[in-house]
Amino acid sequence: MTTLGPAEGIAYCLAMLQADATLTALLPNGANSIYRKVAPQAAINNPPFILINYQGGADVMGSFADRIMTSGLYQVACYGPDTMYSTLVSVARQIDADLHRKSGTAEGSAIIASYREQPIELNDPVTLPDQAWSRLGGLYRLLVV
Repeated sequence: MTTLGPAEGIAYCLAMLQADATLTALLPNGANSIYRKVAPQAAINNPPFILINYQGGADVMGSFADRIMTSGLYQVACYGPDTMYSTLVSVARQIDADLHRKSGTAEGSAIIASYREQPIELNDPVTLPDQAWSRLGGLYRLLVV
């Protein structure tokens, strides 16, 4: 098996979210408001935006140490100031509609299951003065073959 796991999982999440017109309509730069790992300063100045981060996981092994699949956990969340909290809720709901109980392919690998394990709502420190920011979304488990 040549599947790395995290790379295919992130590619799958990006593809699913960027293909959703309802979701991208909620973002100021559409599909260009969805990032892997870190958002550029321009996104922070024009919220909300979405970040996808690999949290960790494990290979699922068969006999003779054959890797059957990779079970990875991904944090997928929207970020923005609390003044746009209702928009953040709408974005988080749409992320869940796109990723929970889904399957598909990415970069030549099959994602046989995608589901939310845990919702998240966190406060985030931002370097902008006098602004409280929130992060809403979930931790999603992807099984990559």
